[in-house]
Amino acid sequence: MNKKLQNDEEKDLENIMKKKKIALYCLLATIYIAFLGFELGQYQKINYFNYGLHELLYLPFNLAIYLVPFLFLIYMFFVLQSFRRKTNKKSSNKTKFKTVLIVISLIFITYILNYQFHESNTVGVFTIVQKFQTGKKYFIQVKDCKIRCTETEFNLITVNKEYLVDYNWNSLSPNTGKLIYIEPTSK
Repeated sequence: MNKKLQNDEEKDLENIMKKKKIALYCLLATIYIAFLGFELGQYQKINYFNYGLHELLYLPFNLAIYLVPFLFLIYMFFVLQSFRRKTNKKSSNKTKFKTVLIVISLIFITYILNYQFHESNTVGVFTIVQKFQTGKKYFIQVKDCKIRCTETEFNLITVNKEYLVDYNWNSLSPNTGKLIYIEPTSK
């Protein structure tokens, strides 16, 4: 009788571990697919090719906002269930490697998304204060912002002249940006 009870407990624990693994894979798949969709959605050439596809690429990210907390709670439920069963199994090196890889990738995804959520775009009429070159990188100065541009744009720009300027910058590094568009004003 005692042996049968132990076998039932082992089967129950095995079943919980299997469900925990499935919940983890669903959680990770949702996170990775949402991240990939978000990154592809920001790729501007897809927008020019097919705007509907561009909008659909954000769908996994929007769904993940609601699914990830739910899947995380399910996963944590199974983690707590496995701890209650007092499992004494040691993790294999393969499992430890997978865990470290998952944690590093999630930290990386969080860092990238955090950086991208701080991006801004500024458009306006500005006077180019100065232009300078560092190695093979070309920059123009607008107010306090150093804006990277192409060599062709750099050569066509005149200092102390007004231009219609469109550039991206990040609030985490507000003094640097990337030129999107520049056009001389009619003055």
